[in-house]
Amino acid sequence: MGACQSVTSAELGQSIRSVAGAVQSSYGFFNRKEELERLVRILDAEPLQINVLLGPKDAGKSLLLTHLRELWKSSAGRSALAPLVIIDMRINDCSSPDAMAALLRTELGGWQKQVRDLLGRLSSSTRLTSSPSGKAVYDKELDDLLGFMEGMTKQTGRAHVVMASSDEFFRSWLRRKFADGKFKTIGLGLFCEDEAKQFFSEHVAPTLGLKLPQDWEATVWPSIFEAAGGSPYQLKTLALNASLDNDEDATNLVAQAQDLIDVARVNLEMTMGLGEGWTPAELTGIFKAIVEGGGAAAYRTVVAEVFGGQIHHGNRVVHQQLVRSNIIHVRLLTKATKYRDVPAQHTATGEYLMATSPAAYAAMKLCCDVLT
Repeated sequence: MGACQSVTSAELGQSIRSVAGAVQSSYGFFNRKEELERLVRILDAEPLQINVLLGPKDAGKSLLLTHLRELWKSSAGRSALAPLVIIDMRINDCSSPDAMAALLRTELGGWQKQVRDLLGRLSSSTRLTSSPSGKAVYDKELDDLLGFMEGMTKQTGRAHVVMASSDEFFRSWLRRKFADGKFKTIGLGLFCEDEAKQFFSEHVAPTLGLKLPQDWEATVWPSIFEAAGGSPYQLKTLALNASLDNDEDATNLVAQAQDLIDVARVNLEMTMGLGEGWTPAELTGIFKAIVEGGGAAAYRTVVAEVFGGQIHHGNRVVHQQLVRSNIIHVRLLTKATKYRDVPAQHTATGEYLMATSPAAYAAMKLCCDVLT
């Protein structure tokens, strides 16, 4: 990294193992060492870009950044010569220049006069654009902010900037300001089924004291995975709720899994009846495309088959209505981004439509069964 000394693979591996061991109580940090190592290798190179960690909700982005921060702090050379700026749009309010400025104050403190000057300009702005929490805002002040971040990450290597978001359109927002080569997108998906099963049985259940029956993989796991999928957060939440009941753990787990799906189904059925900006036929067509695609549908295919090739209408319905209403999740596949939870048959680059959660996908399948 610019002024910092490079590290060997052995030293990097030892640092990652040390940090992971120091925070062992965070059992949600599982099978993410590969992603953590990749992040560190990227940041140890010349800091010529902003790095964006993108992935679905509840995939563990915030926890991964917590480990990255601890690893960075453990290296005196790294933290002194190239401070790490993390902007986590999942857990912080980034809905206005004022909110973004407050977050940067926390990250940067009084570091360098140009930071203070920029934050003062952002905070004094009277033209704040409201937006749901976590959404990027299009305005002059945030354009200035991105320009400043670009300056921090250029040849002088003043700092690394890492952003995290579950909103795919955030990448499009960055492209309004930068060329693709000036920022790097790093994908973080949900666990595949084998990873989810290991995470649940070896980490979640023992931590919560759940007693799984001997035949749990055949009798209990299918219901758990159908509802929680490979989401670390949903797996932990489902297990925690089951542990609070007085009945047998296996019975509770199956019941909690069904509850998740039932709630998601009610929400989808209500959405299909609302028709706020879309027709029931369009929404049904999208759901069917996702189900037939094993959990993902190429956006270009949806535009052709559901919207009759009308790309502008498709963009308005999907991006301006369904995504912002948290009904559909958009995932971007590139040659560089790999997601464990995207069906293997989808290899072409481009946007893919997916359910917003494993339970929502299970509900989609049920809705499609009723309609066929």
